[in-house]
Amino acid sequence: DSLLIFAAAFGGVMIHGQISYVFPSTALILCFASATYTRLTDLSDNLQHFFEVALIGVAAFAVNALLQYVSNQLKKQELEVVSLSTLERMRAVAENSRLELEEQYNRFNVLLFSTSEGVLGLDTAGTVIFANPMACELLDIDHEYLISRDIQDFMQKSDEATEVPRVLEMMGIEARSSYEPERWRTHQGIPFIVEYKCEETVSSDGDCTGAVILFKNVTALREQEEQLQYLATHDPLTDLPNRAHFNDILQNALTRAERSDRTTAILVIDLDHFAVINDQVGQKSGDEILKEVAKRLSRSVRPGDLVARLGGDQFTVMLIDLDLAENAALVADKVIRDISEPLNMPGGPNSISTSVGIAVKGEGTSQAD
Repeated sequence: DSLLIFAAAFGGVMIHGQISYVFPSTALILCFASATYTRLTDLSDNLQHFFEVALIGVAAFAVNALLQYVSNQLKKQELEVVSLSTLERMRAVAENSRLELEEQYNRFNVLLFSTSEGVLGLDTAGTVIFANPMACELLDIDHEYLISRDIQDFMQKSDEATEVPRVLEMMGIEARSSYEPERWRTHQGIPFIVEYKCEETVSSDGDCTGAVILFKNVTALREQEEQLQYLATHDPLTDLPNRAHFNDILQNALTRAERSDRTTAILVIDLDHFAVINDQVGQKSGDEILKEVAKRLSRSVRPGDLVARLGGDQFTVMLIDLDLAENAALVADKVIRDISEPLNMPGGPNSISTSVGIAVKGEGTSQAD
């Protein structure tokens, strides 16, 4: 019995601290009960073994309490070790996250500060809350003055009604004026052609928090494109349309002439002996003569007619919507008279002459003189 009670007390500690008090408590009660009964009945011999069992129960209770205390302390140390290990892992994860965020932030800063495009951050009212150095340079304004400015302050106003700029329409901001769709202006009021992209920024709930604009000044690029396009269709010396451009316009004019009762006439103009004159006065003076001829031809015709340089000393005039074919001859005579007027060029000839050929399309006729 003694071994059974001791095993129950020790097993209570091993199984679970709370149920281990049941058996020692029972033994303690029996101990007091046996002591009281022995004192009252004087049956010490018969109950001696029962009293011993009770004492063993008391000893088991004490052992149980000691084991209980040791077990709790071990559990606390184990929890502390686990907690420290967990905290160390959490600290390591947080440190790695911080380093990654710093690395991403540094890359982001390098990108913002080295990009050739301006970057603006806007709030929901269209106010600038962020700007990189290139944005300040393109808008010609210091960073401290750019922040808190309205984006509409840099949009070029227009006298005509135009579409609402994309960034304002995207964010639902009311435009204070009409703006030119592809033009902004600097802080000094100098307009420039802008090319930009805008993206809306949203919160985790999907609500709009503002926008980010990437923009650049493409004025020089557009001017270069326009210049290349102009040179592809115009003569660089006289600024007149060239042969290719003239042929394109001629095809459209002939098509219109076939569909109407109007007449289209083509004058082909050659300067007489220009090669000899060019050799005598030099190429520079020869170019000046060609430019002067181009000006006189443009003054000799109506605003709607076309004057072009075919190449060398050869020019052409397209007379559109003539009432009569004979009117082409009248224009040819005027061209000859205007070109033969004195040139007043130092070191050059006093005047030059020209020959004119005429081709007429319309009124069912096609003739050349």
